[in-house]
Amino acid sequence: DTSRLPPSGRGRGRSEAVPGESIEEGEDPEVELPPPMRPISSIPAAEEGSSNKRDAHGDWNGISDGSKSTQANSETNSLLAADSPKPSRIVAEQKSCDQKDNSVPSADSGDPVTKAVEQRAYRLQELLESERMYVTDLEQAHKYITYMRESKELEEADIRMPDDLRLGKDRMIFGNLESIYEWHRDYFSKNLEKCSENPVELGNLFKKSERKFQMYVVYCQNKPKSEYIVSEHIDTYFEEIRLKHGFKLRLTDLLIKPIQRLTKYHMLLEAILKHSQRAGLVEEAVAIEQAFHVMTVVPNQANDMMDIGRLQGFEGKIVAQGKLLLRGPLLCTDDPSSGPNYKMKEMTVFLFEQIMIFAETVGKKTQFTSPVYTYKAHIQVNKMQFEERVDGDSDNRMFKVRSTDPRGPPLTYMCQAEDQVTRNRWTGTMSKQLQTQKEFLQALQAPIAYHNKLLKEL
Repeated sequence: DTSRLPPSGRGRGRSEAVPGESIEEGEDPEVELPPPMRPISSIPAAEEGSSNKRDAHGDWNGISDGSKSTQANSETNSLLAADSPKPSRIVAEQKSCDQKDNSVPSADSGDPVTKAVEQRAYRLQELLESERMYVTDLEQAHKYITYMRESKELEEADIRMPDDLRLGKDRMIFGNLESIYEWHRDYFSKNLEKCSENPVELGNLFKKSERKFQMYVVYCQNKPKSEYIVSEHIDTYFEEIRLKHGFKLRLTDLLIKPIQRLTKYHMLLEAILKHSQRAGLVEEAVAIEQAFHVMTVVPNQANDMMDIGRLQGFEGKIVAQGKLLLRGPLLCTDDPSSGPNYKMKEMTVFLFEQIMIFAETVGKKTQFTSPVYTYKAHIQVNKMQFEERVDGDSDNRMFKVRSTDPRGPPLTYMCQAEDQVTRNRWTGTMSKQLQTQKEFLQALQAPIAYHNKLLKEL
C-alpha cells in the first residue's frame, strides 16, 4: 500500500510534518511510550481450584480480580509471561496444566484411553465456556466504546471526556477491538459451539480463521500506546465509567483480554491435541494439530508487533507493510564510500514483505524492559537493489541494499551480520521476497503468460 507510505528515505523531524494533515488521514497523535509490555513468551498458568463458574474468572482468562490492579504497566507485567531466560516457569505451567488434567474425574482411571477421552472432553468444554466468558468481556469493553462515542459530543455529558482524549487518542485506546468483538460474537463463537460434537472441525475452523486472527496482530501493535493513554485516566475518567455501568473489571483488565485469549487458545488446543493422540483419535489429532499450529504462529506474530509498536518516528502505516519476515540487530552505515574500514553503528532492522526499516536502538533488553526503536530510514522492497557480496568482506558477513525510488533521496546501506549464518539468513530471505515481488509483477502485467509458465513447471 504505497499510498500510505512516504518515498524510501530518511526520517523527518516533527517540525517537517505535512501541514494541515488530519488525524483521520495521517498518523495517530504522537504518544510518548511507556515501559514496554512483556512478550507473550509462554502460556499462562492455570490457577488451582478452578471450576466452570463465572467467579473462577481468573482461571479462564488469566486475571484474578480487576480490583487489585493499580496501573497499566504493572497490570500488563503481572498478566503476561516474563521474557525470561528461566525455563522453570514454562515447565511449572505445563505441570499445572497436567495436574489439572489429572484432577478430572474418571470413570476408569486405570484405562489410559478412557481417561484421555474424558480429559479431552473436559478441555473441549473449557474451550467453549471460556469463549463465552471472553465474548462477555469483549462486550463490556465495547460498552466503553459506545458510551465514549455517544457522550463525546454531548455538551452536558454526565461523565465528560478529558480534553486530551478528544483529538484522536480516544480511538487509539481500543484499536480494532470492536472488529474483534463483532467477529467473535457473530461468527467465531457460534462456529466454535458447533465443533463440540465433532472436534475434527476445530482444525478447519482455526485454519479458515487464520487471516481473521491477524486482527489480533494489529491489536497488539497498538497496545503499547493504548496502555499508556489509559494509564493517565484509569483512576478518574475510566473509573467513573466502570462504576456507572457496574463493571467488575477495570478497563485495563478488559483491554488485556485479547492478548490473554491468544495464549489460552494455545494452551487448550495443546491439551486437546495431547489427549486426542493418547486416545488414538488419529483424524482428530491431525485436524487439531492444524489449529494448534495457527495458534502458535499468531501469538508469535502478535509478540513481534507489540515490539514493533515501540518504533517511533515512522510516518507510514506498519500494518500495511505485510508480514514481518525478519528482524534483528545489524551493524550498518549509510556511507558506503567510507570503506573498506566502514564506520558502522548497531541498528535494529525490520524486514517486512513491503519495506525494510532501519532504526536506532535506545536502551537494552532485560528481563523487565525492552528497547525503544527510533526510525532512521526505510527502503521499499519493490524499489530495492541488493548485493549479497561486498568487496573486501573476507568473513562473508556483509551485504548491501540500495533504494532505486526516484521520488526519494539516493540511499545505500552497508550491513554486517554477527556471523555468516546470520548474513545468509538475511540475504536468503531478501532474495526470496524480491523473487516473490518480481513474480507478482509479472502476473499483473501478463497474467496469461504467467499462468502458462506455471503450468509448464508442474
